[in-house]
Amino acid sequence: MKFSLFVVALCSIFLLLASCGTEQQLTAITNATANVTDTETGCSLDYNPICGKDSLTYQNTCFSSLRNVAVEYIGNCQYTLCSFNGQEHYLLNNILYYEDDKGRPYINVVYGTFFLQEDGNGWTYVKAINKESSYYTNRMQEYVNGITESGNQINCTTTTDIPEQLKEFLKTHGKILELKIESNEDKKNNTTETSTSTSS
Repeated sequence: MKFSLFVVALCSIFLLLASCGTEQQLTAITNATANVTDTETGCSLDYNPICGKDSLTYQNTCFSSLRNVAVEYIGNCQYTLCSFNGQEHYLLNNILYYEDDKGRPYINVVYGTFFLQEDGNGWTYVKAINKESSYYTNRMQEYVNGITESGNQINCTTTTDIPEQLKEFLKTHGKILELKIESNEDKKNNTTETSTSTSS
């Protein structure tokens, strides 16, 4: 009994020291960049991370404003990482990202899929026949059920890191993707309104 209490106490001390070390490291980083200005952008290098509307983390609001990106929330962006039939799936706002067996990335959205060209220069967009038939919609239904069509359990966790190719896509295509989704939603709403007016 005494030995067990000793082990518990010892573990608590180690955890406390480890957490203190982490806080000290973060404090050291913050202090080192305090009141320092980036000569290229004119932004302060203070580390006050924010998650932008484009689902990317910025060092502070000055860096996000350079790209005209509004703040989604304070802190690092949180992403959902799931194990789906042996593949890693990253879930963001209206995006499902995964890589095939050859490491080729796919960006799946409600109305279609972006895939990186074989030479690595640019993305090709393939529109789904309709929203209901898209890869994104079908996978999302499986996520709601918590199990794949083949009967495998879907396990998810939270992460603050995403693959570099996904980051680059968000930087170069984030605005286009946002407009595309909004455009399709507007068409859907207009169609619904027209149908309602006709029926009345």
